Amino acid sequence: MTLVIVTIGRSVIVSARIACARSNPDRSPTPITMNIKRLCTAALLAGAAFAANAADNTPITDCVDLSSNQEIVRGGGAQSMLLRDGDAHYVVGFRGDCASLATASSIEISTDGAANRLCPKGTKVKTNRSTCSVGKVQTIDADEFANLKKRASR
Repeated sequence: MTLVIVTIGRSVIVSARIACARSNPDRSPTPITMNIKRLCTAALLAGAAFAANAADNTPITDCVDLSSNQEIVRGGGAQSMLLRDGDAHYVVGFRGDCASLATASSIEISTDGAANRLCPKGTKVKTNRSTCSVGKVQTIDADEFANLKKRASR
């Protein structure tokens, strides 16, 4: 007799069957086996997609001097903003939040007094009402920037 115990989330599926050639001559997989194979395949594919996406979203390690060709996208909440600088794209995350970002008429990015300088640490985003500290900066590709921009405008 073979006892198989499978856990999926909080459910437990127990299957018991007698391993005998005469009682199961065609040896076809059971529906539980097929579902588990599909579930494992889906989990592996999702993990691979997440890993590929995470590889694109790498934190910056050095400071970047920003050009005058910038696009700032707000609307994804007060925790982050999107920044396009020429062909480079970033997600700028704040320490805490930056509530004044949503209604700001002007935004200035600086690090240690140097305007238009984006660094992994010490960068400030100044709005016309307050100054917010940047917690992390990640690079993203142009497609992800476009998708996040579209989502923020909804």
